[in-house]
Amino acid sequence: MKKKALGKSKEEQGPSSQTLWVCITLVVIVLICFLGYIYYVKEIKAKMHRYNGFDFYKGDLVWTTEIQIGEQPYTIPFYYHPKEVEDVLVEANVEKKVQRLNASDRLFITLDPDLESRAVVAAVELSRITGSRYRIYNVPTHGALIRPSSTSKADAVNPIITCANANNQTVVVWLKLGDANVVHSKDNCILLEGQSSEDLIRVTDRFVYRLMGIMSN
Repeated sequence: MKKKALGKSKEEQGPSSQTLWVCITLVVIVLICFLGYIYYVKEIKAKMHRYNGFDFYKGDLVWTTEIQIGEQPYTIPFYYHPKEVEDVLVEANVEKKVQRLNASDRLFITLDPDLESRAVVAAVELSRITGSRYRIYNVPTHGALIRPSSTSKADAVNPIITCANANNQTVVVWLKLGDANVVHSKDNCILLEGQSSEDLIRVTDRFVYRLMGIMSN
């Protein structure tokens, strides 16, 4: 009578080491493909938000981009992405009226005291760029009104400034409502005109993008 061979048959021994390595290799390939896909999607999204070499990131309320001033990086917030303000007309070289200023000059950002608070937001946003907040221009920047307020005594501390006060050492930026969304100038007075208070923020973002070189036209 024949004796049975000791040990298990090949069928009973389970998968061979070669089969195990094939499975591991397949798992690794699938993982690499998955991670590659995630990276690819992130890169595509980043490129979609990239504008003229600047990467923009969308937050809950604002867009942000990073600039380098010397060795110090700054994260700059904007309410609108550059593509969202391309329709705003901008006078050629208007930004140079600010770029020529230095610490011995002055810049006033003025508006009508009856404008909605969103217009004030636009003025503050601009002052951060022209003033010392991000050390981009470092021009002494002041808030102003085009006329005295009839409702708020707090506004009495603001000087009354119009285009008539502009000269070679003093640039006036006037945020006002108008028939179009446009940036233009009269000598040393720059007018940011928007069809609504919200449009004034769009127009201001457009002007700031020119000041920072993010938009060139």
